[in-house]
Amino acid sequence: SKVSKISKISKINKISKIKYNQVK
Repeated sequence: SKVSKISKISKINKISKIKYNQVK
């Protein structure tokens, strides 16, 4: 369960990074 949580967070971070870059 810990690993899935970390992967979920990393996925969200990736998506937020992409969105942030798109806004820029």
